[in-house]
Amino acid sequence: AFGLVNGSEVLVAGVKSGTVEKLEISPQKRALVQIKTSGALGVLGAGTTCSPQPQSLISEYFLDCEPKGAPLAEGGTIPVAQTSQTVQLDLVLNTLRQPYRARLALLLNEFGTALAGNSDNLNAAIRRGAPALRNLRRAFGILAEDRSQIRGLIGDSQQIFSRLAERRTDVSRFVNTAATTASAAANRHTELGQDVGLLDDFLKELKPTAVQLRDFTAQGEPLLANLNAAAPQLTRLGKLFPGFADSARGAVTGLGDAAAVGNRALSKGRDEISTLASGSSLVPPTVKPLDDLLADLNDPRRAVEVDARASRTCDDKTKSCWSTGRDAPTGYTAIEGILNYAYYLTGGTNQYDSLGHLLHFSVYAGGPTDPCGGANTGGRPGAPNFGVPKLGGGYTTNLLDAAHCVSWLGPNQPRINEQLNLPPYDKSVCPDGTDAPELCDPTKKRSGKTTGLLPNLTAAPTPSAQAAAPTGGGNAGSAGQPPVDKNSVDGLLQFLFGS
Repeated sequence: AFGLVNGSEVLVAGVKSGTVEKLEISPQKRALVQIKTSGALGVLGAGTTCSPQPQSLISEYFLDCEPKGAPLAEGGTIPVAQTSQTVQLDLVLNTLRQPYRARLALLLNEFGTALAGNSDNLNAAIRRGAPALRNLRRAFGILAEDRSQIRGLIGDSQQIFSRLAERRTDVSRFVNTAATTASAAANRHTELGQDVGLLDDFLKELKPTAVQLRDFTAQGEPLLANLNAAAPQLTRLGKLFPGFADSARGAVTGLGDAAAVGNRALSKGRDEISTLASGSSLVPPTVKPLDDLLADLNDPRRAVEVDARASRTCDDKTKSCWSTGRDAPTGYTAIEGILNYAYYLTGGTNQYDSLGHLLHFSVYAGGPTDPCGGANTGGRPGAPNFGVPKLGGGYTTNLLDAAHCVSWLGPNQPRINEQLNLPPYDKSVCPDGTDAPELCDPTKKRSGKTTGLLPNLTAAPTPSAQAAAPTGGGNAGSAGQPPVDKNSVDGLLQFLFGS
């Protein structure tokens, strides 16, 4: 603690942070310096080192501390092992003056024996008093720990220098080339400086690309594995491809010859192509109504009735329990009904046994008034309303009251419980008169307007249309139903779908 007094400054990391408040002697016969610090730098750790340092040439000193380690508690002590002392300049100068020089010689002579008997404490004091000796000791310790590496370095250096000596011509050429390179770089220092200045921007922009490249590498690993597995086949393909190319040469030549013939054919057919192109402009207006008609016929929402057979009843598409594939409730569309008719007609009109095929037929008796004697279309002579034969006699438009042999399809029955609002047929359909003037009145002209779904077409007079209609009990061919001309569009639609 030489040179320290009450009020001496305490510097922490070179910044004034406190003062010396008290100096005492500890029970261990050590100088005990009490200091007080403040501020952020004034917090000293358990590993802090301190030493008094001269502040000027007039013997003023301050305490210099380097903080380190966990913070000390209030009133903590920095041990003597973590302190050091410099050799004061004024003491060195004092040893050169009388009588201090004689006094120093007297001390060395008289106290030599005492100092020799207290060598350990003297050695510790010298080490603390001379930081250079302490640092030198540490350096020698580090060298001692690394002596094996140093020994290997010396041996390797000998081999390196011997090799360099053997190739000193190459070394000389390398030095000369390096000098030329350095000279060229010095001449282009401006451009190189710009490159270095742009390097950080380049690395910043490269980072997203590197991330994407990393992801691509991770995702491309399965592809490379598959490619590695396919490599033998690709090799085989590469070996066989030349032969295939030679074999295909004739086919390619023939295709070229055919192209030449086709070019001449197209050149001569320009008029036909032009005519076809001009005619194709009329296709969309024609196809659009047909498309609407087909879409309506194939729309499940337009089914005439709900049919459980049309819905699926199991999840196995390979079994017959799968019909249209739609969930219930649903029914057959018009197109599906036509397909069902063609499919079931074959099995419904033929049977097969041990003798062969037999056409199904039904034998029944019935007169004009028998409800099972014909196809009931809902018209009957002399009646203002429509209807079909009723159980117990009479006519009805209610399915629950209809006779058992009456064919009834769906809840909406044309001419039975639903009006079609169609214009009457042309008078040529009924030249001999009819008792259903709402369908055909020979005394009136057709208006040409249509209020129903069927087009306003005119049926040409045919022998079947000119035949007198027989009378009967409200069945097909009765006076309530006009005769059907299957050679006209209206007659064909009436024959297929009823009135």
